[in-house]
Amino acid sequence: MSTTAQRPQPVPLTFAEEEPYENLATAIIAAGCTVLAELHELYRKGWEDPTLDAHFQNWRNISAQPSTYGTAISWLKTYCKSMHDMNTQIKFIPDGPLNFLDLGWVLIVVSFSSKHTASIADYNALCGYSKCIMETNPMATGTGVCLPVHDGGHLFMLPKYLRDRYTVHYADMTMYNLRNGTGKGYASPPPFRPASFDLVVADGHPLHTREFNARVPHVLVVTQLIIAVNAVKEGGTIFIKLSKFASFNTASILYLLDSICSSMETVKPRTVHGNRGTFYTIVRGVQRGEALKRCLNVLHQMRQDFLNSVLGSSGIWPAYERITTIEQLKECYIPRLIELGTPVWEVQKEHLAWFIQNKGSGGSAKVEGEIEIQEDN
Repeated sequence: MSTTAQRPQPVPLTFAEEEPYENLATAIIAAGCTVLAELHELYRKGWEDPTLDAHFQNWRNISAQPSTYGTAISWLKTYCKSMHDMNTQIKFIPDGPLNFLDLGWVLIVVSFSSKHTASIADYNALCGYSKCIMETNPMATGTGVCLPVHDGGHLFMLPKYLRDRYTVHYADMTMYNLRNGTGKGYASPPPFRPASFDLVVADGHPLHTREFNARVPHVLVVTQLIIAVNAVKEGGTIFIKLSKFASFNTASILYLLDSICSSMETVKPRTVHGNRGTFYTIVRGVQRGEALKRCLNVLHQMRQDFLNSVLGSSGIWPAYERITTIEQLKECYIPRLIELGTPVWEVQKEHLAWFIQNKGSGGSAKVEGEIEIQEDN
């Protein structure tokens, strides 16, 4: 782990009902992080500017339309270019023989014990990231997980000249049996061996056009983490999308991932969603030892909490206390959060300032088209 902070260790679960985001963000700003303070001021200006409302409503109406072949091609090119740009900023696509897994292009139906169902979709269902990896590395072979189109999945848009190096598994990944003893209703285990991929891409996220329980985005991110951590080789890399850097849940995930790798970096694309709170974490040199086993155990416990409806909508945050507490983060992890968060906040600040100045040309400052783990930040 590339920090002098204490190596993270999971701590017992407590049930404090207070949402600790403001507490953590305030602590980061108080520690001298001026870029986050400036970004918060931009948020305030954006929310107070009524001229942005019409732009957002128009964007929302467009994004709610069904996907077509034309829009699929457009998103394929956009996301492929986005990953190319990120790999130029911080090289994470290895040279030489490469076996990768792409978990980012699925539409998911999650069933809860409360009998509520929820749908989750992802624009990277169009294979943009897989296309980028295979174009960048001609020796790369890939595996993807995708829901069939007849069940609501997106079109498979990987160019034909790349398909002989690619294997598609049509499934809902949240319904994989990820652990012995999983309850009834779950399918077989993932169709690939543990510790078999050099690079795992996890980019799933829900869209605002779907109705779902507040826990669904958390189920998604935790499920992706479990599959990614299980699938990556010793010394391999996980490339995962997260949101709202200064939130307790995201900071906790970063804290956990920092305990199982040799180094960790963040990158935010400038090609798409520059003014939003989403970003990518590059977890390099994953170490498959006792720390990884503890990590998986915590993630499985969190996932079970969400799936069993142990936690109500107001009790999301306590689940993340299976990883750490707000007090522990403030005590030993604030410098690391500033180190990791600064490049993300700088890009977002630049794009959000431009967006507000130009009255909404090219994005939304108020409400995300994608429903992320929390409100965007």
